[in-house]
Amino acid sequence: MKRVFIHGAICPMCLDKEQTQFVWSDMLHRYICWLCTVELCADFYPSAGKSSNYFLRAAEMLGFNEWICRRLYLQEVLMQRAAESHIDVDAEVCKRQIDAINEYLKALNENKNLEENSAARIILIHKIKERAFNCRFDDLIIPHNSVE
Repeated sequence: MKRVFIHGAICPMCLDKEQTQFVWSDMLHRYICWLCTVELCADFYPSAGKSSNYFLRAAEMLGFNEWICRRLYLQEVLMQRAAESHIDVDAEVCKRQIDAINEYLKALNENKNLEENSAARIILIHKIKERAFNCRFDDLIIPHNSVE
């Protein structure tokens, strides 16, 4: 994640005027301050009864559901990690977490029952809990001298 120094800019996420270090956000298609980047990462995994203020703010900015923003953020992080590891990553890498979010969004669209939606959220949180950012791209590299 490359930081750029921009003086006199306002972060669109936190509206802080004092920040000078910004990072490009593929999810938001704009620069956000370094602190908001850290908060998004720390706030990715929600607890069962808590929503993320940062992902709610992203949802407001983009006009999407909070979980669509989480999926976009997860995809962004996975692609950054792949680029840093110099590995070409296809859609299968860490696909389980993205699939879990897609299943949850589908359940929300199909169910109007609050109890079923709550159950679907709990299942989602358990499926993705602290796993998404643990993908190790270097495990995907097959040594040149290995035989399959």
